[in-house]
Amino acid sequence: MRQANAKAILERMGVNAAHDGSGASLESVNPATGAAQGRIRAATRAEYDERVEQLELCADNPDECRGEIATPQYQRIQQKALDAERETIIHLRNQRVINDDALRRIQRDLDLAEARLSGG
Repeated sequence: MRQANAKAILERMGVNAAHDGSGASLESVNPATGAAQGRIRAATRAEYDERVEQLELCADNPDECRGEIATPQYQRIQQKALDAERETIIHLRNQRVINDDALRRIQRDLDLAEARLSGG
């Protein structure tokens, strides 16, 4: 079910890729907006491509994934990256490069990423 949903989202992104919902091309509305939207779309598509790949791997190896949405190897690598980000932002706050508000906003983003990773 999750795999089909992720694939449907990817397909829909492809259909709606260059339009703002009004039928007008994003680039014709504002070239800068079109470029930014293109980068966001590419990053989102890469995330969903990875999600589909992980779901397919888990579907092919259900004993290895134990009901998770990503392989254990992928989860370990992503968790290490999130841990490194947490250490970095605390260091940046301690060095007064970022303030407490920025630290909390980034920590919230990391918490959400961690929840997605664990399927929670």
